[in-house]
Amino acid sequence: MPTTNSHRTRATHVLKFVVVGGGIAGLATAYTLRTAGHEIAVVEKRNLMDEVDFGPFISRADSNELRYAQTKGTLRCPPNMTTLLSRWPGMEEFLFRTASKISGLSFRVGEESETVGFMKFYTEIMVQLGAEFFVVQHDDLRREILSLCLATGVEFIKGKVVDIEVAPTQAEYVCVSLEDGQSVEGNIIIGADGYKSMLRPLVCPEVTQQVPPVVTGVNVSIPMERLLEREDLAPLCEQRQFTLWMGDGSSVNAALDRTTNTFNIALCTPLPADRAADVDPVLPPEDEGDCEPEDWPADGDEEDGWKSVPVDLDQLPFDLSSYDPRLLEAIKLGESMQYTKQYVFKQGDAVSLDGSIVLVGDAAHAVLMHGSHNTSMAIEDAAMLGALFSHLKNRKEVAILLETYEELRLKRVQATRDSEYQSLQMICLPSGAARDSRDAMLSLTKTREFKDFDDCNAEDVLVDAWERYLLVFNYDALEVVEDWLSMYGWAMKGESEANGDMDSDDTP
Repeated sequence: MPTTNSHRTRATHVLKFVVVGGGIAGLATAYTLRTAGHEIAVVEKRNLMDEVDFGPFISRADSNELRYAQTKGTLRCPPNMTTLLSRWPGMEEFLFRTASKISGLSFRVGEESETVGFMKFYTEIMVQLGAEFFVVQHDDLRREILSLCLATGVEFIKGKVVDIEVAPTQAEYVCVSLEDGQSVEGNIIIGADGYKSMLRPLVCPEVTQQVPPVVTGVNVSIPMERLLEREDLAPLCEQRQFTLWMGDGSSVNAALDRTTNTFNIALCTPLPADRAADVDPVLPPEDEGDCEPEDWPADGDEEDGWKSVPVDLDQLPFDLSSYDPRLLEAIKLGESMQYTKQYVFKQGDAVSLDGSIVLVGDAAHAVLMHGSHNTSMAIEDAAMLGALFSHLKNRKEVAILLETYEELRLKRVQATRDSEYQSLQMICLPSGAARDSRDAMLSLTKTREFKDFDDCNAEDVLVDAWERYLLVFNYDALEVVEDWLSMYGWAMKGESEANGDMDSDDTP
């Protein structure tokens, strides 16, 4: 069993990492590398100190109101992510106190909300996984990780990055220049600046030719009291499962967050395959929507690809008129909706050729924003980097550890990305034989108990469906690192002994 961050090995050769981006990916990476023994500076254009805490004098009711006003909605925390977070100080308590535990996945027909299937997260299965599935407010998780960073001594610098300098003649030297004239020096840059990353072209220029967005989405957070006022909508506030309404070329998913008393809805659709043929072959050949992302309303705040505007179903980038009218009425009760535009690119390198830049999170990979694993992949990136670099003993090992990070993450991220897009493809099927077959498979979950794999036939279609979920859920990034160290760590140890660890205590 991997140890917690506070008790694991710490590097004896200390580097300074400059993390560009103060979102969840950047903060998580800053925390894991800091607890691995390295110096960390996070550069973020926002003032993150304004987001640390609401203070001791704010009532619970006022706190919830502030959280609702600031949040970007919920994100999913699947077992593979929960496993990692639970090892961080106070994080397990935070999840059980603040996040909402999900009992399963409910699949409904979009037109009339008929439940065609329910994949219950049986206790026996979750025990085997060793962790729960939660939904948690985006900003709550970010603030919690920010607090961990501050507690461990991570440095924060407010500023907008305008230039990157790498000295070709000076090993392990990078310099990040900011708009206000500041410069931040270090040994390695962590690119955590999101899916529109300015650092990605420096690492993998082959993916810099952006294609039209292949996935578009809308997030809406609805105050629970507005739903409770409507007799036909109140039942939405009584469920603890994650619900998916499956439409013709689009989907709607929702989960109730009892800690903030909000019902969070996400709408998502893939764009046509002929507009993404060179990007990802698993995307379905759906018809074009009525509204292109470029035609979305220009008003509203836009930050990192999130554009917030008043709720207006006529302004959506896809047609929802065929969905259950009650669902549409619920969406209208939201105060604002936030658009997302995601470009899907083929997985490229995560580390620059000279090892000066390392990408994490959306800067590194295009895992579906509205899926279950967008944030979990960022947390896995962070956990793996921190675990690897906690074993750094001399500068000659840097290249080995970076190569290992890239190799281990590439296969995992590719498999997860494909699984997520295939799932989106499945729940967005148009009417026809394929859709009927999908519904027939899902209906098996309504009539049969499925508590333990040991009691099931390996050829069972339901077993196959569960295995596809569990294959992604049942992954521990720290165990993967420990397995790698047990097989190949001797090579690093041998090299260190040969060098006498002469530079293990050198300053970077």
